[in-house]
Amino acid sequence: MSCAMTWARRQRMDDLAGWPPAPRDPPGHTRIERRRSVAVHRVLVLKLDHLGDFILGLPALERLRVHFPQAHITLVCGSWNVPAAAGLRLFDQVIAFDAFAANPAQAPPPDRDRLLPQLRDLLDQSYDLAIDLRVDDDTRPYLTAVLARVRCGIGTRSRFDFLDVFLPIDATRAQTPPPAVLLAHLFHSANGCVDHGYMKQCTEAPAGPAVLVFGPYLQIPTGRFCFSPYLEVLQGGVAFEVLVDDQPISAGVASGGAIDFVNLTPGGHFQFRLLASAMAEPTTFRFYGGSLLREPVSDVLHQSEYLMLLVELVAMRVRSSGLLVEIGA
Repeated sequence: MSCAMTWARRQRMDDLAGWPPAPRDPPGHTRIERRRSVAVHRVLVLKLDHLGDFILGLPALERLRVHFPQAHITLVCGSWNVPAAAGLRLFDQVIAFDAFAANPAQAPPPDRDRLLPQLRDLLDQSYDLAIDLRVDDDTRPYLTAVLARVRCGIGTRSRFDFLDVFLPIDATRAQTPPPAVLLAHLFHSANGCVDHGYMKQCTEAPAGPAVLVFGPYLQIPTGRFCFSPYLEVLQGGVAFEVLVDDQPISAGVASGGAIDFVNLTPGGHFQFRLLASAMAEPTTFRFYGGSLLREPVSDVLHQSEYLMLLVELVAMRVRSSGLLVEIGA
């Protein structure tokens, strides 16, 4: 017998030695789903936010009426939005419910445990479809006060297990990085500008153009930035320059207001300069540093687009593809 045949027989015997395979542990649960169609005759929409957010939601509200032209649509909104909502002629009924104060800056946070029963008393009917049309998730629990066959909103099932149709959202969309606080000791002084450590003080600046304060040579990424100098101009005028890798990208007269600029150099070194003005009047100022804020970079959608997508998803699920429901659940 050839070596090749001997090797083949051994290989075959090795294969058979492991046969049949050991049974695996049975799965704890097998999920079997089917599609469930939903006839939509009554729709409830929660739009509980303020006027600006209400306006941003108008395209989504219009699309909702387009998708369900024959349905009876009830809108629940803040009392401040009732006149505008009634004027749209998109809804068969408009109910006022204040989940927030008219001016949140002058009121404590709403007591949702107290408000939920009030909303439940207002909504004494059942609905085929209930949608919370707000991007922020603080109003999502109000859907639990609605007797509805299908509840819809932005979020995830793991967070809101009562949602039948949900649109996940980027959780980082509203996160803004804190500004970098650049105190005066990070900057340098020259040409008669006195360094007090916590402050640069100029009382006898030269008449002609001259650099008085410069620094801090901070390495920054590309993007849009806003630098707010902590500056007191007591007399005369002082000019400023913003540079990246010693290349000027912004200049003007410093007043203490915010200075916007764009950095296109990856890893470039940010520098802020104060310069003596060519004005005849002598320059007098105090400089305490400043704060540098990078505008957030985001690939997420605008909130009006999220709301439009939610409406389109709801329409697709209940009219075309149907809802996936677990058999036996």
